[in-house]
Amino acid sequence: MLAEYTPILFILLLAVGILWIIWRLARRLFGGTRDRAEPATATYLEHDAPPRDIGVRPLAAPSPTIPDAADVLAHGHVSRA
Repeated sequence: MLAEYTPILFILLLAVGILWIIWRLARRLFGGTRDRAEPATATYLEHDAPPRDIGVRPLAAPSPTIPDAADVLAHGHVSRA
């Protein structure tokens, strides 16, 4: 019995979703922002607030332990063990 109403419910839900999207687009296109109230919460940062501690990050990557070609050419020799 429920299988008979599944396509109808799907179409009804799809129609409601499409109407909601059209309503939102119409409000955005034709509705002015001058009538809207300010948001209840402030979305800007306060200048007096201290910065959050995001942790200390190294400025440069640690030097590699294996010399690359530039190091070998700069020093002019290869150490062999």
